[in-house]
Amino acid sequence: MSCKNKHDFFFNIQAAQTKSQAITEEQIITKPAKLKVEQFDLGIRKARFIRVQVPKTDYFEINYTATAELKLKPVRLKKRNFS
Repeated sequence: MSCKNKHDFFFNIQAAQTKSQAITEEQIITKPAKLKVEQFDLGIRKARFIRVQVPKTDYFEINYTATAELKLKPVRLKKRNFS
């Protein structure tokens, strides 16, 4: 199939990898399953993007799931008197 018969779609649907968030597991599933998916980043705040090449069709589906480990520091709150 030549490129003329495909459309490129760009998505920012993936969880970001940061100092306080580590992605431990993730999965992208497409319907139809044969779609070409490429991952890339633009160096912008750890954001990741995907490009999906879709044949000219009426329907496609993307499902994304992830498990993340959060590394948060506790914050000490000051007591406030609201009376």
